[in-house]
Amino acid sequence: MFDFPKLDNCNIFPLPEGTNLEFKYSFTSSMSEKIIATICGILNSGGGYLVIGVEDGTRRIVGIKTDKSMDNFLLMLDSIYHHNHIKKKDGTPININTIKPAIVQAANDKELLVVTITAEENERYTVKDGSVWYRLAASNFKQTAMPTLYSEKEMDTIIAQRLATQATILHQQFDIEKRVINQKFQSEREKIKMKFTSLESDFERVISHAKQTEHNFNELREMIYSDILLQKQQTEKELKNKNKWYSFICSCF
Repeated sequence: MFDFPKLDNCNIFPLPEGTNLEFKYSFTSSMSEKIIATICGILNSGGGYLVIGVEDGTRRIVGIKTDKSMDNFLLMLDSIYHHNHIKKKDGTPININTIKPAIVQAANDKELLVVTITAEENERYTVKDGSVWYRLAASNFKQTAMPTLYSEKEMDTIIAQRLATQATILHQQFDIEKRVINQKFQSEREKIKMKFTSLESDFERVISHAKQTEHNFNELREMIYSDILLQKQQTEKELKNKNKWYSFICSCF
């Protein structure tokens, strides 16, 4: 059983119908028996999803309306538990969390009713009259009817279609996971890029401050050097004057 895809930005359902996935455009009470057979078939195929609000064939998401038909659909699901419309092969009731409906949001504020169907490992299920239903490709089949309905060649064709459908689902799931990973990688890369830009800006500020400090130091050094040179010149001048005076005094004696 695969994980249900995210539909937040989807107008077309990303996966095709198959052994573990069934679409219904809407629901009417006349569909109850077929829906129960579909759920039984999905249970006997390892579990999956029944999605109400998707156009069969085009996979266009049309959404559901919260009206009496949806109330009847939910009551029909409840009756599966209350009246044992589906039970385990030994006749015991199914677990309470086997069939769980939920509203899922898609694009343009459209909502789908998604029934998650969870099978127990190595368990088999029957409908109320004892019939065992299975899924092949996107269709329901009774176990007892399969040998008389199809030849070996026809069964090979059905199995090939089923395998092709599963391969398509796996490829599309891979594409979805790939997009999610790419989006996550892109987000992380943008975060690193922003952090690097911030560090680069901090580095430029440090370099600018260092250059300004070096400029101020050079100015101070030039000023000190000029002051020392001036003091030296004044000292030499004073010393020269003193020597002249001393020579004059000595010549007088």
